[in-house]
Amino acid sequence: MAEVVRFCRKNHIDFVVEAGGHSTTGASSSHGGVVISMARMCKVLTDPASETVCVQGGANWDMVNQSTAPYGLAVVGATASHTGVGGSALGGG
Repeated sequence: MAEVVRFCRKNHIDFVVEAGGHSTTGASSSHGGVVISMARMCKVLTDPASETVCVQGGANWDMVNQSTAPYGLAVVGATASHTGVGGSALGGG
């Protein structure tokens, strides 16, 4: 991903990063630019001892819920489970 960002910046090409693609503002789409998908970066690791969860940018809320539920944990997030965590947590998509 870093290589694509460097290429785009060097060549003055617009780019966006797409987490779940549910942006209502168009923040995860581009007309003529490059869209970098985070879909394959979707690991979710829950640590029940510290009651914390580590979530990669391409994960969706269903993945988080499936990881935390066995430990009786929950994370406040989007109400639609198929929504991307990265975008909804940062106000984009």
